[in-house]
Amino acid sequence: MYNIEPQITDNYRPDVYTKVNDTPIIIEYQRTRISQKRIDEKIDAFIHSFVQRKHGCKTLWIVSDTPYKLKKFDGFDIRLRSEVFKS
Repeated sequence: MYNIEPQITDNYRPDVYTKVNDTPIIIEYQRTRISQKRIDEKIDAFIHSFVQRKHGCKTLWIVSDTPYKLKKFDGFDIRLRSEVFKS
């Protein structure tokens, strides 16, 4: 099951909502380089929309070849992945 570009909130529209092994996951694909500030904004929007109960995902994958520094939040699994199905 994939939901492409779901409108989570007025200000948050991730690339994909899916489930992997029954775990709901939001995926952000960054094919082009963006600023660290913009990555931080995407993570903040993910967390904020969860707190507002707009989605039930506690897992966020940012798929990119750029080595962004990811914020950590207790209880959330936020990962940088160079490929979606690579561990």
